[in-house]
Amino acid sequence: MIIEINTNKDNNSGTNETKSTLHEFRSYNISGKNALYKGDLISAYENFKKAHSIIGCAYCKLLNKEEDRALSMILPVKGSSSAINWLISLIKLLKDDLSYPPTYMQIRNFYEQDLNLFFIYTLEDYINKLLMRSQFYEYYNREIYKYNARVLLNYDFTALAEEYIVHSRDIYYNDPETHYILGDIYMRKGQRKEARKEFEISNKVSSEYLPAKEKIRELDSGK
Repeated sequence: MIIEINTNKDNNSGTNETKSTLHEFRSYNISGKNALYKGDLISAYENFKKAHSIIGCAYCKLLNKEEDRALSMILPVKGSSSAINWLISLIKLLKDDLSYPPTYMQIRNFYEQDLNLFFIYTLEDYINKLLMRSQFYEYYNREIYKYNARVLLNYDFTALAEEYIVHSRDIYYNDPETHYILGDIYMRKGQRKEARKEFEISNKVSSEYLPAKEKIRELDSGK
């Protein structure tokens, strides 16, 4: 972005113009994100263009199944941010190219939100591709099965979520959230005894994990 400075105006005026421009870009970016999560790609793309958001526009192209176009938009700015590098890695993986692996933090920060987007846009082939590549992602972040389970639960794929969270427990036992999620699944299934066991393990692994404490109190109260 190039901001033109009018030397005939005082410095405060120029600063105010700059702030106004940045405020507009942020506003368009927020509108773009809101439209994106509402499933309105056209509005999202138009707002991201006005916000000069390359990554926002690239996501719109990807969700419209234009992988090559999305990739061509962000490759010129490769390395400019963790989010850009993640999206490059994601698109390449969807094209069965594993040559640009993600980092632990990229998976932690972006994987769930993108899997969720694929559900919003009912991109079943993308969803299945990510789930099938769980072992690849596990090498970089062992919490990947938990991330899968959380998203699957949000869309009521309870049985599949249980498979992933059980596997997560098997490879990452000392994670309180994993036991909590499994306990929550048991609660949904009416298996209160099994649920209590998982909540108690979660509390034992980390006494500071408050959600497990709340669930134990809920069970004790007979709710």
